[in-house]
Amino acid sequence: MNLTTKLREREEPIRVGVVGAGIFGSQLVHAVESTVGMETSVIADLETEKAHTTFRRAGVDSVVTAATADDVRDVVDSDARAVVDDGAALGDAGVDVVVEATGNPNVAARNAYRTLGAGTHFVNATVEADSVCGPLLAD
Repeated sequence: MNLTTKLREREEPIRVGVVGAGIFGSQLVHAVESTVGMETSVIADLETEKAHTTFRRAGVDSVVTAATADDVRDVVDSDARAVVDDGAALGDAGVDVVVEATGNPNVAARNAYRTLGAGTHFVNATVEADSVCGPLLAD
């Protein structure tokens, strides 16, 4: 059975949180939104309007701005989509996986540590943080 078939058979989509609405993060959101069985539940970016624009361009119109990690969790639990300005809020937001795409090694390392500490899957697209902190985070 291939991945596409497995994703179609899921009762609930894989909920993805994306930190960073720049080029990589925006392209990732478009890919997730066009994949059956996955959805972008939350985007974190210091420029929240950029995150809202990324959702709109991916075809997602109903998005809530969240102020705190608890607000993000409430939005995600209600199956709505959220924007928040702090990527650290995603680790315990009720998503299945967080993708770090800020390009900032310090921010990426902080987000990785918090997300993994919360028991949430983490994908690091910020290579510099991975090369410096990767072995520590893997432990």
